Amino acid sequence: MAGIRRAFLISSLERYLLLLLNFATIAIVSRLLTPAEIGLAVLGTSLLAVAETLRDFGTGSYLIQAKEVDLPRVRTAFTVMAMVSALIVVVLFTLAQPLAALYGDPRLAPYLQVIALAFLLAPVSAPILALLRRDMAFGAVVMVNLASSIAASIATVGLVLLGHSYMSFAWGALAWSGTAAVVALAVRRDTAIFRFRLTSWRSALAFGGYSSATAILNRLYDVLPYLMLGRLQAASSVGLFNRALVVCQIPERALLS
Repeated sequence: MAGIRRAFLISSLERYLLLLLNFATIAIVSRLLTPAEIGLAVLGTSLLAVAETLRDFGTGSYLIQAKEVDLPRVRTAFTVMAMVSALIVVVLFTLAQPLAALYGDPRLAPYLQVIALAFLLAPVSAPILALLRRDMAFGAVVMVNLASSIAASIATVGLVLLGHSYMSFAWGALAWSGTAAVVALAVRRDTAIFRFRLTSWRSALAFGGYSSATAILNRLYDVLPYLMLGRLQAASSVGLFNRALVVCQIPERALLS
């Protein structure tokens, strides 16, 4: 029981620290950028949100919830995640220009291409984080997530101050993925899991299919307003809507979560 209470407290601490850090970053950046610049970044991130859900393909939850997890299963999860991530990167680079044309703003194309590179690093940190959560090593999880968020915030705010505008968010996302990969490897130095293997691919894909369907529906619920608003209105409207929504969601995220 003491272990459960400790895990709960650490998990809650992580949520509140990340909430404060993200809110501070948003507040600073909102003072430095115009609503149109923020809206462009929000629109680009929303377009990638569904791809991010597909990238995980439920493999993280698969490793956490499976009754038994051996090395072949972990390698299978890594292989599935790496293959899906590589496929998504190729698709994003191919569709970056058409998606930018769809929203009538060519600046979206480089944003999508830069942030897509973060997908290549995710298969390194994601399996490790899943195994840490399975072992209830939430202290290590907090270390990885907090270090990554700090790196992303510093990169984003710093690049905004240097005049990189909306692209600062894309480079910040890449900084998050890179830091997560490095810190995760430092916390759990087990490189044996990073070998391609598809021994348990049937169970991994079966679980991932159901898990991904649910996750995609939830993610669409979050991003669909941005995607529709960006199609019908200017990017500045997306930026203003996003900042208003973030403020309105503070009580929910601070208390109910």
